[in-house]
Amino acid sequence: MPPKLKYIYLEPKIKASSVFLVISIVLIFAFIILKWNYIYVNWEDVKCKNNNFYIAPIFGKDSEKTFLECTKKLETDIIDAEIAPLNRKINNIDSHIVSVKNKLDETINTTTDINSNSNKNILNLTTTIQQNIMNVKNALSKILGSIVLSTYMTNGVIQSSQNLGNNVLNDVVNKFSQAETAQQMAENTKGTYNSIIDR
Repeated sequence: MPPKLKYIYLEPKIKASSVFLVISIVLIFAFIILKWNYIYVNWEDVKCKNNNFYIAPIFGKDSEKTFLECTKKLETDIIDAEIAPLNRKINNIDSHIVSVKNKLDETINTTTDINSNSNKNILNLTTTIQQNIMNVKNALSKILGSIVLSTYMTNGVIQSSQNLGNNVLNDVVNKFSQAETAQQMAENTKGTYNSIIDR
């Protein structure tokens, strides 16, 4: 018979360092599984972070395609970061252009308003001047008519006075002549009467 094997049973001795090592390994393994699961579930969001595109095959993804997508995004981010100051300057220039355009529009509107008001004022002034000229013309016509009427009246009065004067003067002269004649007649009569009485 073959010899009997003796089994040696070792009594397990648990040491703190062993427990710590096992717990650490379990925790690291759990962390790795949780991290893998997180990246797998959120692949589209995290594939380009922390250079995760290098480990794309672990998650069943194409490494080359992921690398191109990430570098394209990285290039875009770098270009955007480089262009950002230029974009700010362009935006400032655009805002200045808009400001100048607004001020120009305000100036044009103000000029249009001023021209419109000036045209209205000139039209009002022209209308007022025309009305004043018509009023002066009417007044001068009335004054001229009054002068002509006054002249005719003066001429009529003068002619009437002359006619009246001639008639009155003739009457006065005639009456005076008649009075003189009557006086001479009276004197003659008196002289005759006196000579008759004296005789």
